[in-house]
Amino acid sequence: APGDAAQAKETIASFDALCQKVSRDPAEVEKQTTLHPKEIAGRPAKEVQSRVRGLAEVGVRHFVVSLPAPYDVAMLRTFAKEVMPALRDWKA
Repeated sequence: APGDAAQAKETIASFDALCQKVSRDPAEVEKQTTLHPKEIAGRPAKEVQSRVRGLAEVGVRHFVVSLPAPYDVAMLRTFAKEVMPALRDWKA
């Protein structure tokens, strides 16, 4: 998965070109990326929000939070309480 907005933009552009090549509308394909614990844990909420917004601005619409075992419930709780509320009503 792309690590930042510039990489995501490049990957999405390449993917969209492939879609067009095979006569598929790229807008019909939801772009997603994974957020890994090292990209979330211990980082300020505004930094994570900024990262998510940057990815959304270049076309990512689906975010998966990766939680390998042992699960960091505290990190997930912090993400849910401090990061997600600011993103719920935000539009790219």
